[in-house]
Amino acid sequence: MVRLIATPQGFRDVLFDDAEKQRRIEHAFREILVGAGYREIIPSSVEFLELYERGHQHIRDRALKFLDRDDNLVAMRADFTPAIARILASRPVPSDLPLRIFYSGSIVRRPDPARATPAESWQAGAELIGAGEGEADSAIIDLALRAVEAIGIRGAKIHLNHAGILGGLIEEMRLDEQALVAVQGDIDRKDARGLAQRLRTLGVEDRIQRQVQSVSHCTGGLDVLKRVASAVTAPRASAALKSLFRLYEQLPRWQDQITFDLTERDDLEYYTGVMFSIVHPKASQELGKGGRYDGLLPAFGLDLPAIGFSLWTDRLRSLV
Repeated sequence: MVRLIATPQGFRDVLFDDAEKQRRIEHAFREILVGAGYREIIPSSVEFLELYERGHQHIRDRALKFLDRDDNLVAMRADFTPAIARILASRPVPSDLPLRIFYSGSIVRRPDPARATPAESWQAGAELIGAGEGEADSAIIDLALRAVEAIGIRGAKIHLNHAGILGGLIEEMRLDEQALVAVQGDIDRKDARGLAQRLRTLGVEDRIQRQVQSVSHCTGGLDVLKRVASAVTAPRASAALKSLFRLYEQLPRWQDQITFDLTERDDLEYYTGVMFSIVHPKASQELGKGGRYDGLLPAFGLDLPAIGFSLWTDRLRSLV
């Protein structure tokens, strides 16, 4: 009897109706991006593992690694953005900045059992290279939400945050590495009581404790953000809050769909400015995410600011 061969764990085939949906999603995404002046890049499906040491460290840790024929340590493509940074660094800096790039395809990472994520996922995204904080932030968020609508999904919401808010408060604490990890763990778990106790134990100044507590409870609309802004005086955090107010004003079409969630710390070591995620009441996982990452391209020798987003197109399939 012939033994049937299945796909490796974490991988899956995309068949018939789902395959058709996948291509329709990619086509709609491409139409929106090309119409906005973006051009496509298709990065290599295999990279040297070193690439991810200059981007997301946690992506490096989850990359599917193997040795090539010359015993170099390489990995299946685990993220598009570092690959785009590599491509740009190998060429002369364009004179017509900002550079508008989009992509679509699969990425491969070791599955995360805690989040029930597959090994292979499908993404489509865009990067705006060489544009600083301000109108570029609102432009990329508007583009992401218009892309979701063009794909045929209504009712998506966006959660906004800024890396400088919590990052600025953490700087004010002046904690050693071990204490910092413990505090970040409390924040990640949204353990307000445990966080308050830990800050007291660590001897963090009362004024900083109050500001951290205010931020750690901030999930809501404009009124909630205003209350937090009145309580936060740390310079970098206060400036970041002002940036969020300006961003809100620049997105009049989407204001009813905006929630400010300052409790999210995910990728704080990667993002340098606005951070956002796109969610939907009928989806158990976020549909996409993005933000400003001005520190990534300099790691590849390019002193350029950047902001981008990616959509999980395999998650979008369940909504179209």
